[in-house]
Amino acid sequence: MAVLNDIPNELLLAIVNLLGQGDVFCLCFVSRKFQVVGQDVLYRRPSLKNPNDDPTTRKALGLLFRTLFSRPDISERVKKMQIMGFDRTGMHYSPFQREWCLRHPQSCCGWPDIRDTAMEFLTQRATDTMLQNVSHVDLIRYESQSAFVGMLLAATPNLESLTIAPTISKSDLGNYIFPRLHTAPHIDPAEYFGSPIRQLDHIPGFSRLKSFTSNVLIPWVIISLPSLQTLKFHLQNYCFGIIPSVISIPSHSTYPLPAFKTLRVGVDIDVLFPGRIGAPHRIYAYFKDLLRHLPKLQHLFIEITREEAYRLTPPNNRGCYTFLANIIQHETLETLVIDTSNMVTRSPLWDTELRFLRKLRPAETFQHLPGLHRLCAPQEMFFYVDGLVMCELPPRIEKLEIIDRDPDLYKWIEMLQRHHGGKTPMLREIRTWKDRGEAKHGFEREEGGTAMLELDCLTLEEERQYLGKNKNRRANPGGRMSNLEDTTEHNEFLKGLEKVGIKWCAHPEYHRGWRTA
Repeated sequence: MAVLNDIPNELLLAIVNLLGQGDVFCLCFVSRKFQVVGQDVLYRRPSLKNPNDDPTTRKALGLLFRTLFSRPDISERVKKMQIMGFDRTGMHYSPFQREWCLRHPQSCCGWPDIRDTAMEFLTQRATDTMLQNVSHVDLIRYESQSAFVGMLLAATPNLESLTIAPTISKSDLGNYIFPRLHTAPHIDPAEYFGSPIRQLDHIPGFSRLKSFTSNVLIPWVIISLPSLQTLKFHLQNYCFGIIPSVISIPSHSTYPLPAFKTLRVGVDIDVLFPGRIGAPHRIYAYFKDLLRHLPKLQHLFIEITREEAYRLTPPNNRGCYTFLANIIQHETLETLVIDTSNMVTRSPLWDTELRFLRKLRPAETFQHLPGLHRLCAPQEMFFYVDGLVMCELPPRIEKLEIIDRDPDLYKWIEMLQRHHGGKTPMLREIRTWKDRGEAKHGFEREEGGTAMLELDCLTLEEERQYLGKNKNRRANPGGRMSNLEDTTEHNEFLKGLEKVGIKWCAHPEYHRGWRTA
């Protein structure tokens, strides 16, 4: 132990940086020498995940603020923060009364000390008089987590990445949805700072912010930050689609946002079925208007999601990607990724649902994106029914990435190969991804005395082995046959692509997360 006390803090800090948070916690218990050094590591990227409405979560948020308040040297080094912020004040759920009840401020263990620290911060260090309003003081007094998040933002001047994800679970109607049933879930700055605001530049936590992430709509005062470059949010459309005033783009806002480079948006699967969207059409109109205010946008990632218990049932109208493609109107966009990996990870897909997704019609055209170089999307967005209905690709496309391929893909690629010089002269690479293969791989059943195997996401080797043993059988329920029935034809297929300068790359593994590379 004496040896540890003689080691300089700089050397200890270099060692601790190589350890995980669990190991750092253990070292803090071993020696007091590590407490100061450990704080430098543990609080550099604070993260409060999986919140629930109990005193423990609220106390953890208060202790985090107290640490940053007592250690200004640490608060200045905080670069990234990930916090789940509730919109309710000091409330708890009573199982006997089955309603949300107001909790007395003294009921939370240690809360008076944390509250006194917050009041001291408001009077001594909060340079922004906006945080010293009466409404914000009342929110702190009644244990509002959102108000403490606002104070954390005022105490971290060098923050670059921020994640605020309010709880919007449908199983918790008293939390977020029920009070705003007629409006889209969103972040309201008044809940974090006590009063409506028009500009956030003068708040230290927003002065250098480069990335902002949330699972709801984001107010315009955050989107219009001059330093913001990356934005991620979700277009919730299970409400009536009314856009709140803090979210809507001001009518007088004609100036563009040149700093934006990357935008990530989560979209519900209903966007593929315009006939049953209804009122949420206004949300997609808002998104289309937002893209017009981002003239320098280069990368757009759209993640199609669905609810936990959402079961795909064939609607009256057939789904298509045309409506989604028409929303995206941009001249400088270089990368467009339409991802469906979240649909597989959140809940399993049944065989009938997977075949139903295959019936989606492709987008009509992407000619309205003249600068697009990379396009990644599910196979059904590119063509339908053996290539009879195809999407018009952008003229300057260089890289295509197809998610969840099946044997029909090769016929479509051969058609692209024959018209390579005229329609896609700059195409240089084609990649395939496997997502739904986890739900479909090896699924074999008997129908009409004929064994049928779902081949949508098999690897090339697995597909050749199966087709080699079952040359006289149908390749899938639609009766479509693959043209890669042996190694010779596969080699000829690859040689044909190489002849026109196209590289082929297959990813048999299941992809998780955003497809950024």
